[in-house]
Amino acid sequence: MENPREIHKDYTSTGEFSRLLHTALNNQNSGFTKTPDEQKGLLVNGWLKDYVSGKGITDEKEIDALKQTAATIFSEEKVVLGLGPYVPTEKECQILYEPYTARKSNVGDAIRNIETWREKSFRKALTVRPADRDDLNKHLHNLELQHIREFVGQETGYVKDKAMRVIEGIAVQPLYLLGTNVRERVLAEYIPESPKYDHTPESQTASMVGAVIFYLLLCTLIVKVVKRRLGRHRQFTTTNEIL
Repeated sequence: MENPREIHKDYTSTGEFSRLLHTALNNQNSGFTKTPDEQKGLLVNGWLKDYVSGKGITDEKEIDALKQTAATIFSEEKVVLGLGPYVPTEKECQILYEPYTARKSNVGDAIRNIETWREKSFRKALTVRPADRDDLNKHLHNLELQHIREFVGQETGYVKDKAMRVIEGIAVQPLYLLGTNVRERVLAEYIPESPKYDHTPESQTASMVGAVIFYLLLCTLIVKVVKRRLGRHRQFTTTNEIL
């Protein structure tokens, strides 16, 4: 069976590379199944580089399309195989990402600095591990939130932190309607919690209290709406009986 390392001159499109990659991923002799999970992406990257080199492809747009093809197929294969996401080690982060330095500035400038860092880091990481695009994007998203929370909550003390977590518990329920990424970003940017208290029992309790308050408020609202509707219905019934 063909392997992406065995390139012939008639393979010229992303569709052809896609077929080669699918073949290799399902070929017991390609080495994919025996490769450690955290290195499987590097193996796919090697196949991609061999393909590009073997075909003499220099057009940047075509190379980007091939990288996207490799990332999409690899992500789908990981789901099929039940493989977890690739999470870079601290040492790997130093290689993959741009150095991050927190700047003393207002919140708006600090967040723009963090966003710029993430964009540059993502582009740099893709030059090393393009097949791990989705996992790298998620990992950088989490790091971005972490940096935002650290900056926004750097002056948050113990008492204020617990108050913010109660507010978070109240706000997080309706924010679910906005989607995971938007919800996480809003909470990180606008609710100044201190990350150093994240795993304390008091913090978890405060968040739970906030959630309970939200549902109590929701239940109160529902009861009021139901009572109002029942009142209108009784009034309408009484009026009909009089007529």
